[in-house]
Amino acid sequence: MKKFFVPMGVTEMLIEISLHKQEPVSYFLYDPLKRLRKGGCSHSKDIKILVRETDLHKVNYGTWRLEIFSRRTNEALLFDLKVDFSRTKPRPRWYRGELHTHTKASDGKWTIEELAFVLKERGVDFFFVTDHNLLGTPKPIEVKGLHVYPGIEITVAKGHTLVLNPDEKLRPFKFDGYICGIAHPFFPRNESCPDCSFESSWRCDFVEIWNSDIENERWFVYNSEALKKYKEVVKRRYLTAVATGDVHNEASLVHWIPSHFFLPDLSLESVLNSLVEGLIVCGDVRIDEDRLILPEPAEAFSEDTLEDFHLTSKLEAKRPDGKLLVYYNFKTPLSRYL
Repeated sequence: MKKFFVPMGVTEMLIEISLHKQEPVSYFLYDPLKRLRKGGCSHSKDIKILVRETDLHKVNYGTWRLEIFSRRTNEALLFDLKVDFSRTKPRPRWYRGELHTHTKASDGKWTIEELAFVLKERGVDFFFVTDHNLLGTPKPIEVKGLHVYPGIEITVAKGHTLVLNPDEKLRPFKFDGYICGIAHPFFPRNESCPDCSFESSWRCDFVEIWNSDIENERWFVYNSEALKKYKEVVKRRYLTAVATGDVHNEASLVHWIPSHFFLPDLSLESVLNSLVEGLIVCGDVRIDEDRLILPEPAEAFSEDTLEDFHLTSKLEAKRPDGKLLVYYNFKTPLSRYL
């Protein structure tokens, strides 16, 4: 198996493979969203794979994976890889998004239209509808100028899981192939096993380190515990950090912290890509000419980082009273995507 990185704006790529020895093989090419994009068989020592952007699928930015197996022994084979890109350089922007909302279809106060109006007032560009165990909108729609994407919050034995862009094939506990995340891992209902949601984090791509809808006097403590546990988990395996409103009503927005997504466009695929790649900043920051400006006054805590924001992988900023203002943990420096 080999992995290779695709920057933003690529519309076509040619993958050239040279096997170390000639024999019948099967090959499988997966994009960052875990989808099989190309597959086939070959008897040649040299293989070429062409991937083009279509109306259905982009040439997604991020990490792609190529696997080649012997058709005789089913063993993984060694090979050399060369990838050539054709691209139109985009101008990525920071967009504000909300991943976790509820409507009247489950236990929310508002309809999708009313929810869109409320979130638009807070500067949100897109949001996912994630009603409990119910798919609210089967496909992306536009409501009051906002992009609305499909999602669902599924109740499982160890807590709640957010699944984004689900379909009719989705089944509980079988999230392979979907982009999914851990909701409110330290919510009071999980006190008997506060870490258990993280123990199954290999299934997920992101986790809520901030959930503003925890209706409990210890809401800030639960969020602090989630961030603390997250820092331990990512030492073993990368997991994107997000802040969500878990929006049910006005109370959900009292302690709301927005999430900013670094995107080439507002398509669903680009948003899902940003979750896999970790291109998200949690916090009420200011945008000036497409750059994020950290809030003042704030004390910044960084680990193993460079000072330039666009080259930084980790940063945490808090107010003097300790309240979280900004948090991000990029999977790789932003400059790599440009």
